[in-house]
Amino acid sequence: MELDGKRIALLVADDYEDLDFWYPYYRMKEAGAVVTVIGSVLSADNIKGKRGYMIGIQMRTDKAEPDSFDAVLIPGGWASDRLSWCVATLDFIKKANEQNKIIAAISQGVWVLSAAGILVDKNVTSAPSIRENIKIGKANWVDTEVVVDGNLITSRSTADLPAYCREIVKALAQ
Repeated sequence: MELDGKRIALLVADDYEDLDFWYPYYRMKEAGAVVTVIGSVLSADNIKGKRGYMIGIQMRTDKAEPDSFDAVLIPGGWASDRLSWCVATLDFIKKANEQNKIIAAISQGVWVLSAAGILVDKNVTSAPSIRENIKIGKANWVDTEVVVDGNLITSRSTADLPAYCREIVKALAQ
């Protein structure tokens, strides 16, 4: 399969946008990747999505090493706010970026990348509701279904999941 041997960290916290988590989770597994669900230090062992779907945490960001993964994915929803409060999570993302790992975020999940300080002069998209926050992080915000800028892949919303996942698979398969 196209992603055999690839390892993906999927970051999550309470109130994640269910489809933004489950669609990429299963799409990456379908392509042959190993997906590890990682929560922040502040997360419970079982995380509940906005619509009530539960997921168990396999690891915490303070124990996760970016060099163990090929990509980091961040779903949208209020979970993004919770992830951005955790210093270990922001450090994990910064280190992954320094190692030029694929980092993908959708909807409000892009806020976590801004909080980590890795969007300066990058072209990104996100949920339109947070575009001003993204611009404050010195990113160039554009309104399109998916944006790829170097190792960063961003998307606006759940409606853009097919394009988002297609770009993630494409980047990891190279």
